[in-house]
Amino acid sequence: MLSRQGFLFVLTLALLGIVVPAFADSFTNLVDTSMLAPGGGTFSSFAVYPRINGHRVLIQATTAGGPSTALYLHDGMGLSRIAAAGETAPGANTTFAGIDLGSIASNGDVAFRASFSQAGFSRTGVWVRDGGGLRLVARYNQLIPNTTARFDGFSVPRITESGTVYFGASAQTDGTQTGLFRSDNGSVERIVRAGQAAPGGGAFSFSGFSAPSVQANASGQIAFHTSFQSGASNQAVYVGTPGSLARVAGTGDAAPGGGTFNLPLSVGIASDGTTLIWDNPTGGSGSTLFTAKDGILTRIIGGGDLAPGGGTLSGILPPTISDSGNLAFFGFSSTGGQSLYARDARGLRRVIALGEALFGSTVTSLSVPVGPITVNSSPSINDAGVVSFYYELADGRKGIALGTVSAPEPGSLPFLCLPALILVLPAARRLVKLRYLL
Repeated sequence: MLSRQGFLFVLTLALLGIVVPAFADSFTNLVDTSMLAPGGGTFSSFAVYPRINGHRVLIQATTAGGPSTALYLHDGMGLSRIAAAGETAPGANTTFAGIDLGSIASNGDVAFRASFSQAGFSRTGVWVRDGGGLRLVARYNQLIPNTTARFDGFSVPRITESGTVYFGASAQTDGTQTGLFRSDNGSVERIVRAGQAAPGGGAFSFSGFSAPSVQANASGQIAFHTSFQSGASNQAVYVGTPGSLARVAGTGDAAPGGGTFNLPLSVGIASDGTTLIWDNPTGGSGSTLFTAKDGILTRIIGGGDLAPGGGTLSGILPPTISDSGNLAFFGFSSTGGQSLYARDARGLRRVIALGEALFGSTVTSLSVPVGPITVNSSPSINDAGVVSFYYELADGRKGIALGTVSAPEPGSLPFLCLPALILVLPAARRLVKLRYLL
């Protein structure tokens, strides 16, 4: 039953016509397929997961009449090209064949994976573009430090605010040399190795010869999941510094909100060590997002929850996390279909959905992944809550845009009505008093 105080509050809001505001986004078009590309050509397509940090956005694109693939940096004022297919690949004695995904620090430093051709085969490596220019971190056929094994493949690298680069790499002939690596000032060291004893039992496996993924922050903390962990569980998430790791969730563990973890993925780590975990728990209500902090697991959002904009969520895809802990992710609702959501200090909001108006046309695709789910299949968000995302429109344009919270949605009143609330409160009290006398 509603308390007297609650009745007063609801009655006052009703008298004023006030509802709790829901925040809406304004949109900025950074680049689309109608534009010329810096360095030559016209944009023809974009990697669907741009990366934002601070006011800078990292964009991978293909061009017509220019390089087949290239990385571009939007600094808030305009675009510049930072690496492209056909350009010299430092340290590889050849040119780049293709430019892959990367990550960006708020000062504009970039780490990325790229391919090159060697003896007729496509090989990969990791490069950094910073104040000192473009330089190699590690590439195929280099010796893995302190071993006789050689690098084979690489994961998408992560660059932190301190400039440290983290990446996973596999070995050419010896799967036990696969692991996680860190690079500072040009030196590379392995920080976790396949076969190493894992906290909670068993040993890290990293699925044999595949390059594992790793998340990292500027404090030197890392978060990662093993493809399976021999001797204890099928898959687990680990967090900590390289010399002090802890197992925080694994197959068969109880999941907050119900069910047990199935194949949990580590999808990000904030500056305070808060770690994002995504999974579709066995016996749960669908794909769900969890956080781990100081050994405590918390359910954030997932299948069955109310969705901003209406309906309920049937599932969500792996999100990204900013240094401050803001989240951006794709979700599926019972009323709105595919949508892009964001969560920051103001709460959870729907940024945009299929069928909604954008830049004089209508959104036909946000390129929500339908194939294998990876930690790179997500939009991106910065510490201010600005979201970068890929779009396709009914008029044929494709591009990269920003969604920025601008104001409460139409039909809701901002809390500037508080003075009116104060003025009407005495009248509301008299109405309540009259109700109790009748």
